[in-house]
Amino acid sequence: MKKTILALAVACLLSSAYASNNNAMLDYKFYDNMLEDYLLKRFCEGVKRGERCNVAEPLKDNIRGVCCDGKCKREVSNCREEQPPDLEPVANIVKEMLCFSKEQNEKCIISDRGNTLEGRCCDSMCYFGIRDCDEIISEPIFDKIKPGTEIGHVEPEPKPAYAEDTVSVSDLQERIEVLSCLGIPDNKRCEIPAEIADEYNLYGVCCSQKCAFRVDECQNEPVTDDKNKGDDSSIIILLLAGFIIILFFIVLMLLIQRFLRGKNKTESLLPPPSEDYGMELKRLQDEKKSVEEMMKLAQFKFRKRKLDEESFREIVRDQQKRLIEIEARINEMENRVTVLEEKQKT
Repeated sequence: MKKTILALAVACLLSSAYASNNNAMLDYKFYDNMLEDYLLKRFCEGVKRGERCNVAEPLKDNIRGVCCDGKCKREVSNCREEQPPDLEPVANIVKEMLCFSKEQNEKCIISDRGNTLEGRCCDSMCYFGIRDCDEIISEPIFDKIKPGTEIGHVEPEPKPAYAEDTVSVSDLQERIEVLSCLGIPDNKRCEIPAEIADEYNLYGVCCSQKCAFRVDECQNEPVTDDKNKGDDSSIIILLLAGFIIILFFIVLMLLIQRFLRGKNKTESLLPPPSEDYGMELKRLQDEKKSVEEMMKLAQFKFRKRKLDEESFREIVRDQQKRLIEIEARINEMENRVTVLEEKQKT
């Protein structure tokens, strides 16, 4: 009887230990400095020292500066000047921009060099690495007076963090796969918080801007015998395709020769609308959307009093002029495509 009770107690201890080791807690702010450093370096890729930072169009009103030692030095005109203190972090500006006009729990994404950094919009701020705003421990913040506190006393803003026991270790690995390798070269260690790395024996190296967990170096994909067999079959397919293409051209030449002999048939054959028209039309539509987003952002900044009236009017005037030019070009392209399609039908 005593042995049975002892066995049950040991089983309970083991199961509770396993449950605690199968879940993790991570403060999202751990990666804010890495994101900040990564963005400042990206603004200066391919830019010479002393030249203006290459900032995306929607961010130019908030982020200005020159490139110094491979990083964007903000609010200066040359590298000898000191950067002003207490600037709003670039990471925060970008995270606010990603959630502008988005709803709670809507996806916010940064795509760069084939990798995707995904998060969720919570209170108009993008939180990378989470899949639901409920994972964040946070209270309603601004000027909230809690019961029992003195009049006029405002509680400090709590620091949000991931809720405990909600994220499994395997899920955590998926979430920090890109975050832990921001701006880190291949075969360098992934940036993983020490307490998580120690507790769950979590480590790895960065390979193509993603963390390969529990390996010490990036591995090249070996060439197998199956691939060699695939090469032989691909050669046969290429030869067969070449024969079909040659046969097609012979038939085409015969048809053209027969067509030219017909003296009474003079109707012209117009090609279908070129794919270049479609690509150019899509590019113009994307550009129009970008300008509209810029105008929305200017209105948002003006309402928040982050933009004076004169600057706001100047931005709106310039962007409206640009929008009219783009819409005129879109109409012209659409008319061309319509004319070509009608001629093709006749």
